[in-house]
Amino acid sequence: YRILLNEMLFENKFVQTYYSKNISANNKSLFTPVSSFKNENLILKKSGYTSFKNFNHIDILRKLDIVDQTAGITVSGNRGYYLIDDGVEMNLALINYGMIFSALYKYNKLWTPFFIKKDIMKKCAQLEDFKYQLYKLKKSTSTYYLIATAEQTISSYISTLDLCINKFPLKFVSYSPCFRREVGSHGRDTKGIFRVHQFDKVEQFCLSVNDFTIKNNKFITLLRTSEIFYKSLGLPYQLVLLNEEELNPMAFIKIDIEGWFPGSRSYRELVSCTNCKNYQAKTLGLLLALNSDFSIEVNTFNSTLVATQRTICSIVENFQCKKGVIIPNILKSFLKGRRLIKYKIFF
Repeated sequence: YRILLNEMLFENKFVQTYYSKNISANNKSLFTPVSSFKNENLILKKSGYTSFKNFNHIDILRKLDIVDQTAGITVSGNRGYYLIDDGVEMNLALINYGMIFSALYKYNKLWTPFFIKKDIMKKCAQLEDFKYQLYKLKKSTSTYYLIATAEQTISSYISTLDLCINKFPLKFVSYSPCFRREVGSHGRDTKGIFRVHQFDKVEQFCLSVNDFTIKNNKFITLLRTSEIFYKSLGLPYQLVLLNEEELNPMAFIKIDIEGWFPGSRSYRELVSCTNCKNYQAKTLGLLLALNSDFSIEVNTFNSTLVATQRTICSIVENFQCKKGVIIPNILKSFLKGRRLIKYKIFF
């Protein structure tokens, strides 16, 4: 894993130095696995103890009685849900912990709009997103889109700034609700709250010039920040290097953090960390002015810190016991010092 990181940095320096003008949207890292099948990815690392347990997150959420999907579907349709009582508390605990955790890494906090003008969204989303993910809003003669991730509004915000070298790198963190149509996911994860149309997420975003050391490379920094976050929750996980079939045109290389789900007996995606190199910056017209006559290109990086609904699913599976779900130590202070959420329904 460490050897791969070093080689990736060398590749980044070589490609950026000699071929930056020739990089197209479809060029991928030399270390991105080549495959015709989306599931053939490369496992880089495993962390934490894995075991098998009796119940999956769907059953546990029912036993805890903290999610009402019947009411959610009645009110908002397929994949709708209500969080109830302790479900609300757990969700807020993860959001608050995520924002406090990010402060340790000196992020600038943003509270962004939750919808974007069509012409702006075209610059920060892929064409397939308009077909499969984004919700459209019509207002008289104007068209807007609900955001699928705060990455879209953070990058749009940066495009309004005058970039100065003395403020680099720019590091932002933002909480937002996210809205995704999930077209193409028909029949997948229809029960529970793992894959839903509306969810909450704390997102990291960085804008930087080229960094060629492990200490300063922002892609690795974002990935490690997310790793530390999930270690602090006590959740087992693995790092997965995605193959080229999994990458959209904007991504140069992408690594996911997949959490272990002992009741489901599988790893599931919790975090996606992406190096977009200079492609996203180009579409947004981002240039760093060194003086009145000379500007240089910049690179963008983004990573989930925590998608709360998915993380709740992971927590309840990993911390289940006979009486309920044990609260991870790091979250106890956000939940009034409680140690356990008790089952209300038994089966």
